[in-house]
Amino acid sequence: FLLLSVFIFSPFLLNGKSFIWKPDGLTQHFNSLVYFRNWAVSILRTLISEHRLSIPLWDSSIGYGSDILTTLHYYVIGDPLNLLSVLTPVRYLEYLYGFLAILRLYLAGAAFSCYCFRMKREGSAALAGSLIYAFSGYGIALAPVHPYFINPMIYLPLLLIGVERVLHGEKGHLLIAVTALSSLSNFYFFYMLAILTVIYFIIRFFSMKHENRKKELGICLGRTVFFSLTGTAISACLLLPMLLRFLSDSRSDTSL
Repeated sequence: FLLLSVFIFSPFLLNGKSFIWKPDGLTQHFNSLVYFRNWAVSILRTLISEHRLSIPLWDSSIGYGSDILTTLHYYVIGDPLNLLSVLTPVRYLEYLYGFLAILRLYLAGAAFSCYCFRMKREGSAALAGSLIYAFSGYGIALAPVHPYFINPMIYLPLLLIGVERVLHGEKGHLLIAVTALSSLSNFYFFYMLAILTVIYFIIRFFSMKHENRKKELGICLGRTVFFSLTGTAISACLLLPMLLRFLSDSRSDTSL
């Protein structure tokens, strides 16, 4: 992974360029990371110095005034990797931004490796598949310019492992956890991941042998829905405000 990363992304270093591009990279992604870092640090300082938990939810400096959670959820809030910014001084956030972009690709490949191991595909097959998955056209094109778009590549293999566990009668803790994490991370990608997971469930169930297909379908489907809804409910603290904001957005009333 390191060798391929150096080969693919070395032109940025050789030409003195970073992953922060104009307009979206600077005005949206990087600025959101800086804002999130300062916002989180202010919460921790208040907690340590005043021994109280105070979470600012509104900021008049965002446009003409806006809700912090729903504004930054699409970019930074809900993504656990961005918590590393709390430990990073602002002057070094540019380097952290680039590091996290590469780290997301690595985690995507690692997640795909876990899926390969679950499906009994190990050794060179798992290694080749993971590298192809991590350095796909989507990953290479979007990691430098829209690093948060790589998160679905991390969550999808883990969701599929969770489905596999349910189909084989195992516990659903992984499906609950990854569902909650993906819905906390980004609402837009969450529903697309849900669609892909449903398609995968259908294909995998009907490709497996069953003694009583109707009965087992009801059991597996019920367990999958229950675990998925549990994970979604865990994320409701962010997901519900985002849904309400999305439904009230002026763009939703626009007709083509």
